[in-house]
Amino acid sequence: MRVHRRSVTRRLAGMGRCALLAVALTACTATPGLQSGSTFRPSCSSKAPSREDHGALIVLRVAGDYEAMGAQQVYLLGPLAQQTRQLLLGRWPTTLGRSGFGVRVADRLGLSLFARLAPLCERSGLFRELQGMAKGLHISRTNAVRMFFAGLYGGSTAFAATPTATGGKPLLGRNIDWYDEQGLLRPVLTHYCPSNGDAEYLSVGWPLVGIPIVGLNEHGLAISVNFFHADEMVRLSFPQVPYRLALQRARTVPEALALFRSVKNRGGPGLVLLADARGQIAQLECVPSACAVFEPDAKWIALANHARTPAMRQHDLGRTPDSLRRAAAMANAVRHRLGHLDRAAAIEILRDRSSSPWFNGSNVANAKVLSSVLVDPVARVLWHSTRQQPLAPYGRLDPFPVGPEASTAHAFGAAPLDPLREAAGPALRLLQRAVDRLEAREPAAAERILATLGTGTETVDPDRLAWARALARLQAGDLAHARPWLEAVDTTRAPFEISAAAQAGLGLDAQLSRKQAAAKAYFLASQAILDGHPQADAPEVIGVLQAFLDAGLAGHASIEAAQRLPAMQQVR
Repeated sequence: MRVHRRSVTRRLAGMGRCALLAVALTACTATPGLQSGSTFRPSCSSKAPSREDHGALIVLRVAGDYEAMGAQQVYLLGPLAQQTRQLLLGRWPTTLGRSGFGVRVADRLGLSLFARLAPLCERSGLFRELQGMAKGLHISRTNAVRMFFAGLYGGSTAFAATPTATGGKPLLGRNIDWYDEQGLLRPVLTHYCPSNGDAEYLSVGWPLVGIPIVGLNEHGLAISVNFFHADEMVRLSFPQVPYRLALQRARTVPEALALFRSVKNRGGPGLVLLADARGQIAQLECVPSACAVFEPDAKWIALANHARTPAMRQHDLGRTPDSLRRAAAMANAVRHRLGHLDRAAAIEILRDRSSSPWFNGSNVANAKVLSSVLVDPVARVLWHSTRQQPLAPYGRLDPFPVGPEASTAHAFGAAPLDPLREAAGPALRLLQRAVDRLEAREPAAAERILATLGTGTETVDPDRLAWARALARLQAGDLAHARPWLEAVDTTRAPFEISAAAQAGLGLDAQLSRKQAAAKAYFLASQAILDGHPQADAPEVIGVLQAFLDAGLAGHASIEAAQRLPAMQQVR
């Protein structure tokens, strides 16, 4: 169900503070089956709050109630917590802009009251944890909620497999694809030891994230949460957060599925992989008001960032070309290892780069991987990479057990880095910085960085690089110097959206040069490329390009419109 402006305005206009308080108090007791005990877990009783650094990975151990554990995270992260706060609150205006009219109105009229009442109503302790973070950061509870929502956009490439597929144990593997802001957002693994009777669990993400992007609890239940851009990002009621509750309360996949179904407002959209120690797996696709189960024929699932069930496909606002390619790459990597898909083979999958020869291609092991994670639910062990983006999948993976039944496990060694891989890191960091500048509409700064990369190397896709250099010139209004870079894009090998953009750019050049026949040929060639990939329909990529093509075919292409075309770089 799409959120319409008139209905949102009417509902918010009629919602006084007293009425909202009444709704809140009702919501606090309206969700069945989510009560927890009050016994402190013996396995956590001796674990004081602490921090360990495993290479680039920060490992936090927190204990107590959720508000205390939120404050402990801020203290243990030190200056990084304040830097993250500044980053995420600075991102909030952009988050509001892409979250829709309803969220903007709610932010203006009701977020402060929501921040006060949510800790009383939400069962997973998320908002109590945010309250503790707010105290540690010396910010308002309202800003802590803003900081949380501003940090929940990103992609990932994951798989889950049953014992039938592995020939042994269930496994869950995940590359968290999330831009690390030039190293500021370091990967964080938090070991929660709640004092209210909730299960002990591990939660993987980045500083102050609150949601388990990947998690494992002491009962052997594993969860992986991918976010997708849905038309329903929030629901106008107080949420529960089953993405956390599953780890706190459920022991098996069926219990987790029942918990997700019992909740009326899930807080936000998510594509969820579940696996448990009994060998069961499942995929859920959720928006705040509903969930659907994806049921493939095989005993394994590969996942990226687009919905596949009919019920959720209508909520999905767009499939990016990158998401489609990463899902296919993960499926291919898993399929080729069925029958011998043990832990070592799973690590090979997370390092797979077979779908593109370049490090910034849409591989499983792509340049945006913040964290590589492998979970063995039977052993109650989670492995996490210790190297930083953009080469995170190739670092050592250290084991982290959870609960009294966890097995002893050894680390997986780093992949040998030959000179080519070593050279990839600095080159990809430069490209990340250049794309930052393109998205900030600072073409001169972008061009200075891109010039240091030349025409491409064995590590950087030359067609993506050529498009970035062309876009820098287009943004500067310099069509003459953009043309050679547009012509440098090889349409026989380039990603289709790069080929289509380059052809459209050449069409603009021809149209402004009054070569109408040539312009039409270029625009039609670009349109044919897009028409050949109908599954990709993301508005921020395909939609912008399609609008430019429509204007060009109507004879109205402009340099101003070309300046709004996306950078489309895998690294950003």
